[in-house]
Amino acid sequence: MKRLIITTALFLLVVQTCLCVARRQVSFAQTTTQEPSAQKTKEEQLRQLQLEQARLAMEQAQARMYKKKADFKELEKLKGQDIVTGREVNQAKEEYENAKLAYETAILNLRQVELDSLKAAWHISVTKTRRYETKDGRQMLQITLKNNSQPVKLEYSLRAFERLKEFEKNIPEQEREELSPQIQALFAQSSVSPQIDDIFVSIMDKDKSIIAQPYEEWIQTLPEGKELQLEFELIKEDVQNVTVMLKYMDLIEYRDIHLKQEEPYITVLKARQYKSKDDKRRLEIVLKYGAVEGQKGKGVRGQEGKGAGEQVSGGANQSPITNHQSPESASTYATELN
Repeated sequence: MKRLIITTALFLLVVQTCLCVARRQVSFAQTTTQEPSAQKTKEEQLRQLQLEQARLAMEQAQARMYKKKADFKELEKLKGQDIVTGREVNQAKEEYENAKLAYETAILNLRQVELDSLKAAWHISVTKTRRYETKDGRQMLQITLKNNSQPVKLEYSLRAFERLKEFEKNIPEQEREELSPQIQALFAQSSVSPQIDDIFVSIMDKDKSIIAQPYEEWIQTLPEGKELQLEFELIKEDVQNVTVMLKYMDLIEYRDIHLKQEEPYITVLKARQYKSKDDKRRLEIVLKYGAVEGQKGKGVRGQEGKGAGEQVSGGANQSPITNHQSPESASTYATELN
């Protein structure tokens, strides 16, 4: 008789749990259908379907966990009456613990499904590129990346989690199952930072072969709205187009870029004519590789193939140029005039 009473009580608990789950599913469906009836795109409908499937799986896992818990508690009491064996109790306990693990996994899966469905909110833009040649003749590529991501609110999974807690109120306090502190802390966060960590950047050609050094640049973190410049040395000649490969958040993106060559630029900083101690007229000029800040367009192009130490015309006579490096990376050239 006592066993019958216990079994009946546990059966009623399981039935009550199932009825609560059914009512909750109807209530949740009514809540979600009360949203504006604007026409949804295929992607939005697919996202909604995936979220609904994950939510139903979570609630079914919860109901199964409570059923397995009730089975275990019943057998545990019957064992004290020598009606069941210890092996049966241990098996029921194992099934209950597995059901609890499956329940927590289903909760995390719903969160993951929502995160995956919102990946488009995280975005890195290539805002600027610059191709130039260094003083020692190396072809360089400078790219500027910007984090254009927006903060993301995980509204669906948060709402579903709140309903889980509401459902728990229908279960006697001594029978309630506490979730792990990690899961509770996770769902205490309603939004996700737009900061992107662990970004990997490579420069490729159209055949997806890496054509710049370093072969892969690692960006540890890029906060929201921030820009970052990267420098690469091109190791392939006559490159007109490149592909920037970005790897972040389990995404791989390719950006095709057409490069505009920035020609070598020489600026005349100063020029003067004077007489030396031996009464010879000399010409001295100070040149800088590249434009002076705010003065671009006022420099002169260097002769192709000419370099420091070569000769220039100084009237009827030709004298070797002497080159003196200034502290500001400018070069001073002097030659004798006739």
